[in-house]
This record gives sequence, C-alpha cells and structure tokens, in this order.
Amino acid sequence: LGLGIAVLLLYWTQDQALPASIGVYLPGNWQAPFGIVLVVDRLSALMLVLTGIIGVSALLFAMARWDRAGASFHALFQIQLMGLYGAFLTADLFNLFVFFEVLLAASYGLMLHGSGRARVSSGLHYISINLLASSLFLIGAALIYGVTGTLNMADL
Repeated sequence: LGLGIAVLLLYWTQDQALPASIGVYLPGNWQAPFGIVLVVDRLSALMLVLTGIIGVSALLFAMARWDRAGASFHALFQIQLMGLYGAFLTADLFNLFVFFEVLLAASYGLMLHGSGRARVSSGLHYISINLLASSLFLIGAALIYGVTGTLNMADL
C-alpha cells in the first residue's frame, strides 16, 4: 500500500501541468512556524518509491527466517519505514530529528532482535554511537535556530 502511494506521488510530481510540482501538507492545519509541514517534490517522491521497493525486497528476504526469530519484527520494520518516509517528506529540521529518532528507535529493536551475546554487544555499540550522533544533530539544529530563528528548510 505504501509503495503504491509513493508511486502515485511520484507520478503526481511528474505532471507538467502542475505549477511547481510540489505538494504541501499541513497536518492539523497549523502554519509553518508552529506546525508540522510535509512537502513532496520529485526527489522526495523518488526516494519514497526507492524506499518502498527496497522495503518490500527486505521484507521478502526477512520472511525466510527473521520474522520468526521474534514477535515484534514486522511492527519494528514498519515503524522504521515510517521514520524513513517522514524524513524524506519533512520540511523542518526539528521534525527531521524526530523522524530520525523514530527510525533509530526501531532500528535499535531490529538490531537487538533475536538472541546471542555478539548481537547484544554489537547492538549496544550501535546504540551508543547513534545516541552521540543524535545529540550532535540536535545541538546543530539548536545552533541553526539560534542564528536564523527558524528551522523550516524553505526559510533557511
């Protein structure tokens, strides 16, 4: 379903009759400085399609074994795809951070999915590196907000 919607968005952005081939969605009808702004253009639609194709391929591969290794595989996989889709569609640096965190939280669960000492050791190393990187991203976003007064990518 998600892949079909992504293909439709890609087709919609390729339509030359549209003025700029950019779609803007405001969840809750809050304007840009106060609300979440999601934007689809040709690049983001293409990235959504590629993510959907790779996601379906990975899911078919995982059905051979990994989905039976634990009960929460499919939920974590879908949450990870949601974080990726949101990161491709957001028009705000803070919301990009939030979608990255959703993506990373699901990847932590997928990394630790299954059992074994080596898996847990590697998973904790992965989590510590990503927590440091997320902190640096948030500090960078705060510095950008302090200098410019906005985190909206169109305004930057």
